[in-house]
Amino acid sequence: MSQLLERLLHSPRAALRRREAFTLVELLVVIGIIALLISILLPAMGKAREAAKRTACLSNLRQFNITLRLYANTYHDYVPTGYHVNQKQLNYLIVQNFTFGSWRCYYTHLATLYFANLMQTPKPFYCPSERNDQFQLSGSSGSMINPWPPIDTNVGQSANTRVGYGTRPTVNWPQPGGSGNLLMQFPTRMDKLADLKNLAIAADTLSSVQLVDTRHKVGINVAYADGSARWVPRTLFDADLRQLNINFNNSTAFSNDKLLKSNNTGPDTGLWTILDKN
Repeated sequence: MSQLLERLLHSPRAALRRREAFTLVELLVVIGIIALLISILLPAMGKAREAAKRTACLSNLRQFNITLRLYANTYHDYVPTGYHVNQKQLNYLIVQNFTFGSWRCYYTHLATLYFANLMQTPKPFYCPSERNDQFQLSGSSGSMINPWPPIDTNVGQSANTRVGYGTRPTVNWPQPGGSGNLLMQFPTRMDKLADLKNLAIAADTLSSVQLVDTRHKVGINVAYADGSARWVPRTLFDADLRQLNINFNNSTAFSNDKLLKSNNTGPDTGLWTILDKN
């Protein structure tokens, strides 16, 4: 019996069965190779996804630019660029709806596009790369973070609506006085599209380092008054970007000048002028 068993174990068929099975070492080698391939491919896939989102963002920004131009074509070449309540970092708002002590709600500069029925499809006004829910379309499900459509009733909490892009901070749109649901206040002047020529008119939000970091990180998409749009690498403006205050309410005048400073005796200076076409 023992001799028969020995012959069976050492038969060619048995040897073949033993060779068909993987050893533990072989399995570990295969697993290691798979893990290595995944580690190589995942970053490449991530870069490819971001490249696609960046392209989609540029397309959205072009649509935003077209919307601004359509408004200008209808309203005697006036275009609703600018910022809110003396803070050039606040250049992306549609409505301020908040309850700090007493409820206040009013629309500001980009609400002009909304009321002109030029924002019936909101998706083009938001960047697909954005990770900050305050700048995403209907940011968090079931919450009042960046709701769409904009809310102008008292919901007992902050319910501001922002678009995903900021406009050139040239015109100061005032804050209405009082409390409750307030009428929109227009500035004493508005930019004319023809005057902006080849200047940057809108861009990915760049009001702070954090807002750039939660999107494309290495640059921004920029739209121009001549109708074009392009990618601008962060290396060109990073030094100016890092000087902006994180808290918009602190050093407002300093950040305002760093973003865009109008000089009566010479050309404008600031971060937005770096984005302009030469």
